[in-house]
Amino acid sequence: MTTDVTRGDTIFEGDAFSTGPDGHVHLLMHDKGFFSLRPNSRMRIERYSYDSANLSQNRVKIQLETGVLRSITGRAGEMNKRQYRLNTPVAAIGVRGTDYSVYASEALSRISVRSGGVVMSPFGDGCQVAGSGPCDGVAAAELLAVDLGAVLETRVGESTVIKYDTLSPDDLNPPLPEERHLLRQVGDNLSSQETKHDNKAPASTLDNPDESSEKVEGEGKAEVSNESPTEQEARAGLSGGGTHYPNDEQIDFDGRREELSAYVSERPLVQLVVEAGLKGDGLPLPKDAGLVEKPSIIWGRWAEYSGDDESYKTIARLLYENRRYAALNSVFGMLEERVDDRDIPSTGRTFFRLNGYEAYVKRSDRLEGAVLSNASLLIDFEQARFATHVNFDAESLSETSSIVGSGDVRSTGFFSSDSGAPAVINGVFSPGAGEAGYLFQYNLAPGVDAVGATHWVNTSVDISR
Repeated sequence: MTTDVTRGDTIFEGDAFSTGPDGHVHLLMHDKGFFSLRPNSRMRIERYSYDSANLSQNRVKIQLETGVLRSITGRAGEMNKRQYRLNTPVAAIGVRGTDYSVYASEALSRISVRSGGVVMSPFGDGCQVAGSGPCDGVAAAELLAVDLGAVLETRVGESTVIKYDTLSPDDLNPPLPEERHLLRQVGDNLSSQETKHDNKAPASTLDNPDESSEKVEGEGKAEVSNESPTEQEARAGLSGGGTHYPNDEQIDFDGRREELSAYVSERPLVQLVVEAGLKGDGLPLPKDAGLVEKPSIIWGRWAEYSGDDESYKTIARLLYENRRYAALNSVFGMLEERVDDRDIPSTGRTFFRLNGYEAYVKRSDRLEGAVLSNASLLIDFEQARFATHVNFDAESLSETSSIVGSGDVRSTGFFSSDSGAPAVINGVFSPGAGEAGYLFQYNLAPGVDAVGATHWVNTSVDISR
């Protein structure tokens, strides 16, 4: 059946949504996933299974039939990226812990990325509509948030390409001004929810942009199932007040350790970097070790996180100093001096030493200071791979968390974590690889992330100046 949807409605696998010329529908998933369906658009939730006790069983499959959809990957997709898929009529989309917008029509798909990265592949012999997870192959292409102004585009019968100077999905169908505020509200309330019912919950709630839907003209409709909510179906309300730091029941430290152990055991390069890191004394590292007089890679926080320190340089101020973006996440923008050629090595394996950092526990738009210890970064230039490990501590956390990730090093001098890595990491080398910097973001619990910016020095290279 078809029915109008209202704020707070619970939805199920199999439900479909459509919007009119002025309609917007916001879906908050139980695992902190978020969808914003723009006007004149249609989507269907084919599969949304989240089991916090068995993350390998998480499954997400969304169909965008037409229009524009913004998607923020939730816990289910973050922890099992090989089973996350968004289909359009012409292509399959997979993610790397991502906030992205996608436009779909019968002949075209186009994606822009705010954070993380996506991979898109046209349907064909190696990529079937009925499949799950991302598709690989020569026709696929990847887009990272650091590729500013770029979009991925797939047309019927053609390979996926990166394009510049073309309209993004948000240009074609913009969000409501209230969307940013809503996302903050979502984070606030998720961090104050109990999670005792979050096993195998495909459920979600609906939200209008304002408390009163009368402020937004247009329509949102859904084809919904007639089944009643079950004990396994959890509902994340949006009307709770106040927030608090998570307790041990909300942050599953044992589960995180198990995930980390499984990840490390299958990757020799990661094993080396973890072993090197754990040789440290466990004491907090200085936030500026002074190994470089003038680092060529720096960072700033977005204006909303700049705080009351007038001396702190926001990203906007740093961009005026002849720098450009190198990496982005939800709190930081990493910038580098403008260079024409990085000329990074193609042979050898090198450890880098942590020179400086800035780290926080992020709860919605609030930051709590954190410290790092036992840090190591290993680059295998011959294999074009990296691995890193740092320990992360904050006053509100009862246990130490390990930030671990590995991924590819590109010939352009950028590096980023694989889709299955525990932490989302994006970084860059200075020319000659004398320095490196990366941003990390690691989900601790629904609404709670470890975030940081780091600067490293290659001790085998003379970078004195």
